[in-house]
Amino acid sequence: MREILNPQPTKENPFEIDGYPYGWRLRTKARYWVETSKTYGQREMFQTLNPRSGTWNKPKGSTYASIVILYRDSENGHINGYHFSGYAENAEGIKKLLEFCPIENLSEYQKHTLKRFEALYKANSHFKINVVVNPTPEQQAEIDQHNKDYRELMPKMAGYYFKNPEETPEKVNERGTLKEPSQ
Repeated sequence: MREILNPQPTKENPFEIDGYPYGWRLRTKARYWVETSKTYGQREMFQTLNPRSGTWNKPKGSTYASIVILYRDSENGHINGYHFSGYAENAEGIKKLLEFCPIENLSEYQKHTLKRFEALYKANSHFKINVVVNPTPEQQAEIDQHNKDYRELMPKMAGYYFKNPEETPEKVNERGTLKEPSQ
């Protein structure tokens, strides 16, 4: 079983534990939090208190992911992180994340990031990828045009789905346009 740390710990309000092993014989305090960077995403942070000097050691950070959720494993009491990397996941990954941690337990940053990836997955569903080995010049011209179309349309489509989260790719394909249906 797991217990989601709610609210998620931050640098200003970390989750602290006593009795963390320090070397062979000593015990100390440890603290955990989620660091958020607008550029890179989120990561787990961990820091221990030096029991000899009473100063906090340098914090250690995990690899960045799109969303990080800290939880306590009730079997062994360890603090772990659930890492969601939106670029490596798909719509199924979002379902797994929400099964793991209900949306009401997510921070505003995490909700916004989740909404962004939902829009991206919906927009990506309109595109098909073909792999061509040693393309002819005609095939290469077609590939180049497809890539150009993708670079132009993808941001527009993702932005549309972000602003209209209730829309589905099926509805858009039925209408044949990203514009709102006329009333």
